[in-house]
Amino acid sequence: MSLMLAAAAGVRFALVDDELVYLDLRTDQYGMIQGVGDKVVLHASDLMTASDERLVEVLSTAGLVCDKAPTKVSPLRIGAVDLRDQTADRLTAADALRFAAVQLDVLTSFHRRPLGALVEQVARRKQIGIIDNDAACAAALRFRALLPLAPVAGLCLQQSFMLLAWLHRQGLGASWVFGVRTWPFEAHCWVQAGPILLNDTTERVATFEPILWV
Repeated sequence: MSLMLAAAAGVRFALVDDELVYLDLRTDQYGMIQGVGDKVVLHASDLMTASDERLVEVLSTAGLVCDKAPTKVSPLRIGAVDLRDQTADRLTAADALRFAAVQLDVLTSFHRRPLGALVEQVARRKQIGIIDNDAACAAALRFRALLPLAPVAGLCLQQSFMLLAWLHRQGLGASWVFGVRTWPFEAHCWVQAGPILLNDTTERVATFEPILWV
């Protein structure tokens, strides 16, 4: 007998081969349940059908699923185009000032904050941003040209947060995508405007299974 399960608030799932990977934004942790690939059908990152009573018990006891109706999340297509061969337009003084402001954003809004808080902030900003893929691409190229000037560029999480802050300061929105892979486990994130990767390559992101997109 199969049972429909909704992810608890702040929890998202991905099915990677035979492993069910979860991200719990409440505790800022990833986890993995092995050997259940044939017992789960993942309809979206927050909705699954489970056919194993023991698995249902494990998920329920851990507080990873609930009886509430899930938020509707449409499956995301990983970007099929990147910007590696494109160059930025001429940079301006306004770009330099905006980039400096983004560094202040990082100091005040990024460091020592849990992932859940960062996700909530980016989600709020996206709601008021304009979705314009062409404008986002042009802005991302200027950001890439300025990135070597950042005091600390950081890894994928910080760089993606910086790029989203840069877009926000220009009234633009984009998707923040998190992906996972296993054996060895690795989590990664990037920024995507529709089908276009703004700060990564198609070859790299293709090795990850999306688990959360904001």
